[in-house]
Amino acid sequence: ASIFALAAYLAAKTPIDPFAWMTYVLSSVLVFYGAYQFRQWVFARTVIVEEEIGLASREFGRVQQILSDRSLEAEVLEKRAAEISGLYDKIKEMSRSLDPMEAFLIFGEALAEYFEFQTIKLVLFDEENQGMILSEEVYELTSSDFRGLFDRKQILKNREKIRGTLFPGDTKIFNHIFKTQRSVQPEDLKEIFQAQRMQDKAVAAYPMLVHKKIFGIVMLTGLRIDAQRLLRILIERFVSEMERVRLYERVETLAITDGLTGMYVRRHLLDRLTGELDRSKRFGNKLSFLMIDIDHFKRINDNYGHLVGDAVLKQVA
Repeated sequence: ASIFALAAYLAAKTPIDPFAWMTYVLSSVLVFYGAYQFRQWVFARTVIVEEEIGLASREFGRVQQILSDRSLEAEVLEKRAAEISGLYDKIKEMSRSLDPMEAFLIFGEALAEYFEFQTIKLVLFDEENQGMILSEEVYELTSSDFRGLFDRKQILKNREKIRGTLFPGDTKIFNHIFKTQRSVQPEDLKEIFQAQRMQDKAVAAYPMLVHKKIFGIVMLTGLRIDAQRLLRILIERFVSEMERVRLYERVETLAITDGLTGMYVRRHLLDRLTGELDRSKRFGNKLSFLMIDIDHFKRINDNYGHLVGDAVLKQVA
């Protein structure tokens, strides 16, 4: 309206053809309208482009987060694979050992390297008198023992370094194991101690059996619950290896001892005698050899029977 008024005013003041003025006015209107439409189009395109850039940026961020998560997952999987490989090597090393104490030390090394714990105890029992701990057969290692230099050979030479002690709580756990013939897990502690609070984060104990008789228990304190799956695999393999070693020792003992008296058989006696003679010659030591015979033993068998004779042999032996 202002443009038309201005055009009418200028047409009245100046002697110019009004049609020419009208042409200029319409051209100006068209140019103005076109510029306005172009501005609107440019603004709309700018908004659309900004939205597309925003969407692309968010998509890029999402993809980048996925790649970051995948990278972290790959690192975790790689770390877990390295742990499993390391545990496998330790298990193979345990399986090559025929010394229960060496297997216990290897087990401790694996625990210290891949898991968090406070102490591990190995307790050996008298198989004939279940629940009776063999004298001085309690061994204990703490996580701090594995920091720095851990010399397995020196400990095997002097096992007194890792002698352990038992506490009343340990005895309760052992009694529960002998009663149930199964392992104790952290969730069992409430039943054993009747809701008494334990100082350790978690306690687990695993029995070792040969012919359904417990000859040992391994107990761990201060365990991390989140690593139970791999930890249980390692513990169960250690228990299996200890049972294998005990069976080997038993078979070896049966091969060199007499079933009635428990004395060494003649073949083993000759092997040991040869070895002692060689050692006494090498070091210049004196050697004494004592041979004992039971006089008139045939009369015991003839008069009282072989069962009585067997009893006499066992008593003399």
